[in-house]
Amino acid sequence: IAYYYKPSYVFNNWEDAFGQGTFFIYFLVYPLVKYLGITYLGCFLIFSFVGLVAFYKLFKVYSHLLNNEWNNWLYLMLLPNMHFWSVAIGKDVLMFYGFSILLYNYYFKKSVINYVFPLLLMGFVRIHIVFFFFGALSVTQLFFNKEMKFHLKILLITIVSGIVLVTMPLFLKMIGAGENDSVAKRLDKLETLQLKGGSSVHMHGENIIYKWFSYLFRPLFYDIHNFLTLAASFENLLWVIMFYTIAKYHKLKSSPRLKKHFWYGALIIIFVTVPAAYILTNLGIAIRQKHMISPFLLFIFYIVMIDRTTYKLNNYSNGQIFS
Repeated sequence: IAYYYKPSYVFNNWEDAFGQGTFFIYFLVYPLVKYLGITYLGCFLIFSFVGLVAFYKLFKVYSHLLNNEWNNWLYLMLLPNMHFWSVAIGKDVLMFYGFSILLYNYYFKKSVINYVFPLLLMGFVRIHIVFFFFGALSVTQLFFNKEMKFHLKILLITIVSGIVLVTMPLFLKMIGAGENDSVAKRLDKLETLQLKGGSSVHMHGENIIYKWFSYLFRPLFYDIHNFLTLAASFENLLWVIMFYTIAKYHKLKSSPRLKKHFWYGALIIIFVTVPAAYILTNLGIAIRQKHMISPFLLFIFYIVMIDRTTYKLNNYSNGQIFS
């Protein structure tokens, strides 16, 4: 509601609303309410449509991965929390959209220019996530892309390093770190900042494994305090089962193409969620933020299921699944 209220009644002009993070949402909503006269419900539906476009792109990826044939695993796209956090006015819709488009562009080998808009969008919403994404992308291309020539890998390292150097000051400003602060002090400041709002379940001081598990899979049944946490617990149990399946069968036995896709998705999940779990000690915030990587979690789960099926049936040739 605040994302609609402040552009409507607090800001005097569009420029005042511009900024990173929360202010970027104000900036997007301002012309909708001030210039176009769109109501709260109208803005809600616009953001919901953005989320719907993301699901459409994901469906194209998953269905192509499954050889454009209906598969009951596609019902996992109807998990409630994925839709609950991808319809409202706010940052989570845009992050879910950004990750979905990045997966779509990667899978269908779109040109580099197609990455600019989703990365810019994600950068204005949560710039630290873009850092983590570039880290995962670099590692994937350097170690798992056998087709990439050596000089292109050097070029990739140079470009990513340049982006990090240019955007690092903005990231440090976002977390309120001073120029002389150590890395540990900067992270501690961000961790403390994230304790505000969201949930009374704080994880400050816990080990990273516990934080990471909590970030990805809580609330579970021992966290139940209302109907919504009960519903979320059932869904999170499914995510636990899927993650266990991925971990158990991660050594793929079919085509190299699937292995490259698998590690692309897996490394993005690791690079995004582990740092986020470390600094996001507030479970209430983590509940909604983790769903931005759900497109990749489903992606690698489908790959594992395809690999198991094709290996058992011995029904693949030349990397063509279900040929």
